[in-house]
Amino acid sequence: MVTHDADGHRDQASAPTEGDATSLEERLKPGWELPAIAALYFSLFVLRDAGPPNGLDFDVARGIIVLGIIVLTVRAARIPTQAGAIHIALAAMVLVIDIVSAGADASWVDVITKGLSVYLVGYSTIALLVFLLRRRRISGDAIFGAAAVYLSIGILFGLIYTLIGTIDPEAFDPPQTVVPGSPSQLYYFSYVTLTTLGFGDIQPAASITRVLAALEAIVGVVLLAALVGRFVGMLVSQASEENIMKRLDQAVSAIGGNGPRADGEGTSDREPADERVDDADAGDDGRADTEAHPDGL
Repeated sequence: MVTHDADGHRDQASAPTEGDATSLEERLKPGWELPAIAALYFSLFVLRDAGPPNGLDFDVARGIIVLGIIVLTVRAARIPTQAGAIHIALAAMVLVIDIVSAGADASWVDVITKGLSVYLVGYSTIALLVFLLRRRRISGDAIFGAAAVYLSIGILFGLIYTLIGTIDPEAFDPPQTVVPGSPSQLYYFSYVTLTTLGFGDIQPAASITRVLAALEAIVGVVLLAALVGRFVGMLVSQASEENIMKRLDQAVSAIGGNGPRADGEGTSDREPADERVDDADAGDDGRADTEAHPDGL
């Protein structure tokens, strides 16, 4: 029997059958939205650290990527239409501002667009995390959703660091001057902090950046442990459920095998009633013939 979970995804609730391998492959095959979101977050980190190709203004590239992330998040996390439309429109507005202000030396515009980008990426992170926590079975969507959430946290803190660096370059050591439209090493610093590597080439120098760096390190460790623990629990629960259903199916099959089946298969210890009646009639006919011809004539 096929059931559906709270997100409308198919769940295989029946006992394991010959088609279970196919069912498992279907469950582990993800949709295209969550892998695309994870790829966009990773590309945002690469572009921010290495710079966009062909002299493209990074803020414009960032606006395009964030807009794509929000569109895919709305689709993958099944966000209500009205809320999804509002956030897509907000991301489009940020992109338009980035395009219009490209090449201009307007730090206040950069602060506004970065602040809006922080909100949009944070919204995407929370929506994907809620979507992930609602999953009850291991699937490709769950795996890529976890990767997207982890990458999005690094981008979220990287945006916050660049926002702080735009306002106060001395908040880091060495000072990180964030030039609008140019790459920034603070995304690299964010992922080094998230993974608790801590190379030390960039260090937080202000109270706010130290607090944020410590918070990001804690979030990275706790999130990774929580996701691994949840996936292990889901696997154990799924295996236990399938084992119970298999035993129940075997018990039902054993009980149903003691009598004749509807298709005529199976065995029975009792002879059919019509065969017993025919044997009795044959015996009576034999006795009658013997009495009528005692000498066998």
